[in-house]
Amino acid sequence: MIIDTHTHLLDGGWLSAYEKCPTAEQLIEAQDRFGVCQMWMSSVGALAEDFVHYNRQLHELTKHHTKRFKRFATASPYYGEKAVCELRRCLTDYGFEGIKVHYWMQGGTVHDKTSAAILELAIEYSVPVLYHDGTPPTSDTLQIAYLAGAYPQAKIILGHSGMLDSYRAAIKACNAHDNLYLCISASPPGDIAEICAMARADRLLFGSDYGAGPTDDIFFNRRDAITCGCTDAKLQKAIFYTNAMDLYQSLGRGGSEV
Repeated sequence: MIIDTHTHLLDGGWLSAYEKCPTAEQLIEAQDRFGVCQMWMSSVGALAEDFVHYNRQLHELTKHHTKRFKRFATASPYYGEKAVCELRRCLTDYGFEGIKVHYWMQGGTVHDKTSAAILELAIEYSVPVLYHDGTPPTSDTLQIAYLAGAYPQAKIILGHSGMLDSYRAAIKACNAHDNLYLCISASPPGDIAEICAMARADRLLFGSDYGAGPTDDIFFNRRDAITCGCTDAKLQKAIFYTNAMDLYQSLGRGGSEV
């Protein structure tokens, strides 16, 4: 059983080559093919300006299937107070259970006032914030990890565990901050082996980045990278399932069981 903590609704608009939005039934069929019981999902279209529309579309698509999806609200920090208001609306009106931030594509930096407002909102609503990391100049792994130190009450997820170049920085940051989680997504098996050997075992999550492209290959590639890089069956279960459940339980929101 797998909880995939980093997925996207490929809903068109921003990625014009993929304009056909899947249905909830198609997404659940994909989960069943993968052995996934739940996806933590944000909108691709909401990375750009029309985030109100695309967050609403994610809500309408998944509102009757909330056990199979945890919905992460997205709004570009570039738009300041408008973005913060939209995130609050998603958490309040739609019952979304997380926030997704992608500075590299959306604009903004970890030091601006909108970033502070987003973290304060996450603390107020007891939801995690999933950040894209591993791509400088605005989404370097240690830039995002800085937020874990500045906001110790927030639950912060590094969406790619340093990706290809900064995984050792991600390991050190994870071990230094109790509120920082590593989502292993896009790391090769050799890097995963080092992450699993050196980082806190209770802070490792699995994420496929499913929906960042139009095929299922991305899920299988990233699942198989975990099974190749981590040979400890108990740790595999923690990465694929248990740690994700425990993260939400630590927020007082219950587990992620389906």
